[in-house]
Amino acid sequence: MSEPHKTPDCPRCGAPQKHGYVLCPFCRAPYSEQAARHAIPCKRCSELSAWGQSKCVRCQAWIVVQCLFCGNLSPHSMSGCLGCGEAFQGMAQRKAARDAEVSRQRTLQTVGTWGPVGASFLGSVAGAYLGSGASHHHHESSWSDSGGTGSYDDVGTGLASSDDGGSVFDSLSDAFSSDGGGWFD
Repeated sequence: MSEPHKTPDCPRCGAPQKHGYVLCPFCRAPYSEQAARHAIPCKRCSELSAWGQSKCVRCQAWIVVQCLFCGNLSPHSMSGCLGCGEAFQGMAQRKAARDAEVSRQRTLQTVGTWGPVGASFLGSVAGAYLGSGASHHHHESSWSDSGGTGSYDDVGTGLASSDDGGSVFDSLSDAFSSDGGGWFD
């Protein structure tokens, strides 16, 4: 019968290995050379913790960094994220710039989607107002080629002005503001 898997004891003093430790807490000898090569040093107390630990085995300070881009945890001693490869140096500034660009693109997409709807609505309101007889009235003579004094240019300028000489938009603003329930209240 074989013995259950046992953690290696300290090669120098024989003390049993403590979970997460790279160095023996009694004699400070490394439990193994491989563990010592991959150890994560603590920024606060300089203790070496085993690879895979999230907090220092001595002072419980965080020894990993969470990537702002992919969310993976990587040892703080690494120069970049082990998950996506983003460098830790300047990461917050790159993330802010990327988020600002995504926000700008969403705004442009929203304007592109809803802008034509708003323009159609305003065109419908203006058309309904103009079609209701509240602005320019065309006379038969202005459309007639025989004997009328009107011309095609008169029709074009008639669309831009109302009977009292103001523009269509002046008429719209007067109509909506005079009844007390319009756009400009």
